[in-house]
Amino acid sequence: MVRAWGLGYVLLGISLTIESVTVVAGGEPGWPADVIRWVAGPLVVGSILAAFLSRRWERRRARAVNEGRQA
Repeated sequence: MVRAWGLGYVLLGISLTIESVTVVAGGEPGWPADVIRWVAGPLVVGSILAAFLSRRWERRRARAVNEGRQA
């Protein structure tokens, strides 16, 4: 999860850098920045969601063990 999240942020950073350099140079951002953003967005959102669900599952499991039940 952490690697996917990190990869997503790296891709978003690359996308923003490409877009910024292109705009500063007087051009218009092209499709590469859009493609990277479309790939990075789901990676970031998916990894955050997976981390949230994983922590929730661990808490429920720990609660069940503390109450004497086996999960």
